[in-house]
Amino acid sequence: VAPDSFRTKMVRWAQVSPDGRNVVFESLGKLWTQSASGGSPRRLTNNGEDVFELYPSWSRDGRQIAFVAWNDARLGKVQTIGASGGKPKDATTQAGHYSDPRFAPDGRTIVFEAGSGGDLTSDKWGRDSGIYSVPASGGAPQLVKRGGSDPQFGANGDRIFFTEQKA
Repeated sequence: VAPDSFRTKMVRWAQVSPDGRNVVFESLGKLWTQSASGGSPRRLTNNGEDVFELYPSWSRDGRQIAFVAWNDARLGKVQTIGASGGKPKDATTQAGHYSDPRFAPDGRTIVFEAGSGGDLTSDKWGRDSGIYSVPASGGAPQLVKRGGSDPQFGANGDRIFFTEQKA
């Protein structure tokens, strides 16, 4: 029905590494890295074909990438992986509806957005919508702020900035 391989023409969540040399992006539900100067993309993870990989972001030292792994049955988890690829590590210990993970400047903490699910996705493992943090080495998410989106640490790591809509 279709060719064995083809060139994609759309990437999402492209993020340039802190040194400007590489790009990580999502295409067809998988994460890829590529030299910013061109060349062939390389698959970053070895997650199974039943897992979608979304929202990649670099650590500030460029050594790690945080992202969300999603499976419709198992839901989402925040994972980290070395910038050169390999086996991802779970940062969250509970399934959930996660997005937009970002490392602290020191790389030890990740902030992310969590939602309640429902509508098009399962409401299982839903939680208060808001900004959460978790150790990059793994642990249970801790609520930082109810509501809000697009979290990121400030330059010194002592503040978290986010977007909030007021009614």
